[in-house]
Amino acid sequence: MPRMGSRLFYLFRNALHGLSRAPVRSLLCTLTLGVALAVVGAYLLLYSNLEGMLSRWGSDLDLSVYLQDNIRPDELEALTAHLRGRPEVAELRYLSRAANLERLRLEWPQHADLFSGEIENLAEASLEVRLRPVADRPLALARLARLASAQPGVAATDFGEEDLKRVEQGLALLKSAGAVLAGLLALSALFIVGATIRLALQDRGPEIEIMKLCGATNAFIRTPLLLEGTLQGAAGGGIALALVGILHLFLLGALDELFAGAAPAGPIAFLPAEQSVALVGGGALLGALGSALGAARYLRS
Repeated sequence: MPRMGSRLFYLFRNALHGLSRAPVRSLLCTLTLGVALAVVGAYLLLYSNLEGMLSRWGSDLDLSVYLQDNIRPDELEALTAHLRGRPEVAELRYLSRAANLERLRLEWPQHADLFSGEIENLAEASLEVRLRPVADRPLALARLARLASAQPGVAATDFGEEDLKRVEQGLALLKSAGAVLAGLLALSALFIVGATIRLALQDRGPEIEIMKLCGATNAFIRTPLLLEGTLQGAAGGGIALALVGILHLFLLGALDELFAGAAPAGPIAFLPAEQSVALVGGGALLGALGSALGAARYLRS
């Protein structure tokens, strides 16, 4: 065990010594990795918050069942009883045309003058349905909307399904774009680290030749280089995490100024712990892979 500890200490000391030989080059490589990983971190920050917003939006959805003008009292009573009897329905209330028109005026005060005269005929009486907590609220609402639409006297149903689908499609597109972006940045990071390691090996050419003459294997020569790349990658991941933290604080300040100190409904959250760890760990992994590729290419030549 002491021999293993002394060997690890030797390898880490060599890795740190290798980084200190060309501090400017090592620093530039680390900063470049940090910026590249920060782009990925900014994407993760955006995506995780949009996903959280979509989840909160989905959990707040309710169903509006709009009624035909000529609905009979017995049809309305039957529809109300049918909806109240559903196990997923927590609350149901009737809104007259005048109540819906007033709601439109409150939601769109800048266009209150439009909801007058004959345009008020666009407002319809409705039944507002609030669901109990369910596992998949949009699916439960879609099923309930289909059941309500089949009842006589129903003109239309709405729970924001089209808007929800558009946002989900946008998130799916963003996820695909993020995967492509992460792949391109990963390739760039591998190239940067690999090139840095090859330059370091060229600087140490005479030293490596002496080590080989003394019996050092390629694995022994390669290991400190792998540690160098790993340390650079982990440091780049730390820099990226710090840059994402600065971006997060900037966005919080911008939102606070936008809302004049009033907290918005869904504040911007920082990266989850697992994504933060993955950012630093991913940087370390990219550094190790780049070092392995650069060392393998040099030692083969």
